[in-house]
Amino acid sequence: MASSLISIPEYFTRFIDRSIDLTKIPKICCPFHEEDTPSFSYSSEKGLWRCFGACKVGGDVIALHQKNYRLRSRREAEDSLYKLLGLRTEGVRRQVWQMNTQLHSRRHTQKQ
Repeated sequence: MASSLISIPEYFTRFIDRSIDLTKIPKICCPFHEEDTPSFSYSSEKGLWRCFGACKVGGDVIALHQKNYRLRSRREAEDSLYKLLGLRTEGVRRQVWQMNTQLHSRRHTQKQ
């Protein structure tokens, strides 16, 4: 999973809002639209975020980066995030693929 590159809380603090620590306050008003009731949630157990409000989207740190920078595709978001973090894309893609495979395997095992 891409969270080994940068965690969602770290990404959020560095690139979206320095005043918010999602590890301490995991449910906040979504930074991507106006609202009065918090709809943006971060799950430390799953390592995922989700907006239950107007956005109705969520995912991993790459999906968050894609939403934050309004990028068109996941590939564009990956390349942009890796560049922002000063990483080379070839090796990182392989590492992320392996981690996603392991995460999927663990989730599948837990459901049985």
